[in-house]
Amino acid sequence: MNDHDLLIRLDQKMDSVLISLEEGKKQFRDISKRLNEEEKCTVRFKTGIGIISFIILVVMTRVF
Repeated sequence: MNDHDLLIRLDQKMDSVLISLEEGKKQFRDISKRLNEEEKCTVRFKTGIGIISFIILVVMTRVF
């Protein structure tokens, strides 16, 4: 093996590492986006429960 072959192999390895990093970054963005959406749904659900509880409380105080 000469230096030229080693440089070519090193370049190929670096390319594969860069591709792996790009794929990892893409997966991280997808997971982050999915978690963000789930968090929004959870907040909306809790807000909905809070509003319904408040309405029930108001109705109960008006009735009694």
